[in-house]
Amino acid sequence: AVLRLYHEGMRRGMEVDWPKFNELLTWAPGHLTVVGGYPGSGKGEWLDDLFVRLARLHGWKFVVYSPENYPVELHLAKLLMKVRGKPFGVGPSERMTEEEVLQGMTFLDEHFRFINPETPTLGNLLELARIEKRRFGANSLLIDPMNEVITNPKGGETLAEYISTMLSELKRFLRVNMMHGFLVSHPRKPIPTNKALVPGPFEA
Repeated sequence: AVLRLYHEGMRRGMEVDWPKFNELLTWAPGHLTVVGGYPGSGKGEWLDDLFVRLARLHGWKFVVYSPENYPVELHLAKLLMKVRGKPFGVGPSERMTEEEVLQGMTFLDEHFRFINPETPTLGNLLELARIEKRRFGANSLLIDPMNEVITNPKGGETLAEYISTMLSELKRFLRVNMMHGFLVSHPRKPIPTNKALVPGPFEA
């Protein structure tokens, strides 16, 4: 392994058909990506687009916990628009046909599984992801958003310490199961201002 590293260097992760973005970031199993942004900033739409590209180009399979996108058929409709490149509903532009919907659903069924445990603790989410890894071959997990995961700090443990422990557990799970994790985290609400908001580091 050391000699391979010597001769070949660090292997790049998976790229998608975003040439400029690929210069900044690629995707590989065993890692965690945290996605942040204010509500309505397009985090979910961007992730859906990325997931469809990773599924189409590299065969990735996703376990999705996204209570903000329930019911599941609504999320599937959003994904179908990424798959087909056409509107799902009636509007000024030509919408996808029923046949295109069914063809798109076949693709989504091959690459996406949705989970919704009654008690959404991190442990329960990871157990369901482990099951889908075994029977579906999943290699990616989405938790969207983090604040929908039930937290239960132990006595004397601060919330920050508990979240640090959760993140360590999540990253350990991803490394052991060779899955890439996507975690959506909402920043604190911005202070009202008449100035345009500029993206940057935030405190979760």
